[in-house]
Amino acid sequence: MALPNYGDFVAIRLCGLSFLQTARGLLPFEKSCLIEIGYRLATAAWGQGAATEVGTRLLNYGLRELALELIAAVIHPENAASQNVIRKIGLRSDGFRFHYGLNLGFFSLDRDNYLTSR
Repeated sequence: MALPNYGDFVAIRLCGLSFLQTARGLLPFEKSCLIEIGYRLATAAWGQGAATEVGTRLLNYGLRELALELIAAVIHPENAASQNVIRKIGLRSDGFRFHYGLNLGFFSLDRDNYLTSR
């Protein structure tokens, strides 16, 4: 995937659709039957569109190519920038849920809504 040039640093530290590796194989995050979209960027890349670009491509890959039924995200309530990115790429807020030991904002988008909105 070709992304905009952000200079002499690695803009994207981590991105993907996450699974939890267990002794029984790959399971969705926190054994919830959900697939999570996630990304981490270098601070210098914040506000330059990299998270939106990566998120858009991951969502497309997961919902179109892999034909996943739903993709979710959990975000710390104080992380407004990440919430904005997730909303911009099409996930909708669905209140709060307890994941990773915290009460986090929960966002999701199902395949049918994704395909009809594109």
